[in-house]
Amino acid sequence: MWRTALRGDRSVNNFADVSALSVDSNDDILAAGGFFPEGAVVKIAGASGQVIWHSIVEVLAEGNGDLVDISVDNNGDAVGVGIFSNYPISWDFTVVKIAGSTGEQLWRRAIRGSLTPYGENYALAVALDQRGDVAAAGYLANTDSREDFTVVKLWGQTGEDFVPTPLSLLKSLDESLKSLNLPHGLLASLNSKLDAAIRGLDEEDGGRKAAAGALTAFVQEVRAQRAKSIPVSTADSLVDDVSEIVVRLENK
Repeated sequence: MWRTALRGDRSVNNFADVSALSVDSNDDILAAGGFFPEGAVVKIAGASGQVIWHSIVEVLAEGNGDLVDISVDNNGDAVGVGIFSNYPISWDFTVVKIAGSTGEQLWRRAIRGSLTPYGENYALAVALDQRGDVAAAGYLANTDSREDFTVVKLWGQTGEDFVPTPLSLLKSLDESLKSLNLPHGLLASLNSKLDAAIRGLDEEDGGRKAAAGALTAFVQEVRAQRAKSIPVSTADSLVDDVSEIVVRLENK
């Protein structure tokens, strides 16, 4: 058994909390909470309890903030959510992404409802899909209804609002594919088909037909390797993702 305890750097009000934990693929622990008055994510080695890094999520105005939930993507990067003061405008529904290797803050989003000033907008839970895109839930304060049940989806790479297009979905799928543990030759072949589809969408004349052909070849190869070189659940997920892109191509 090991035990790890940390304390904040403040000389007054020196207290800290942990609200949520997640474990990455190396069995290291990502803990979310805060060192008053700031939020924090701490990475701890699962085998030894040694602190690998700790990342402070600063309050951008007067007041304090805290992270209450955390999730880890396939690359080991962490996404935390909580509430942070933006006095005197509001308390913000906050989502932040932290690099798993270094603790560097990759992006941060503050979301608020229409009730200002002093509206309380709180992110309470976070989950990531297989591509690493972010679903965050909580409530937003609005002038007509006070507190509304709210779920938002954000691009995992940038934190921007998730507005899917065939090209953006292809690029996201391409990034996800690189993180899969597949045989090198198979991975190279699948990547080449996605790259061909992306190039097709970048072309003005005949590009969509070329992209559709490359995606059809991608699906055929995935199905051929299902339960062989590609696990069943992974293969089915890849086919579903490409099918969604094809539908968007046909309807655009």
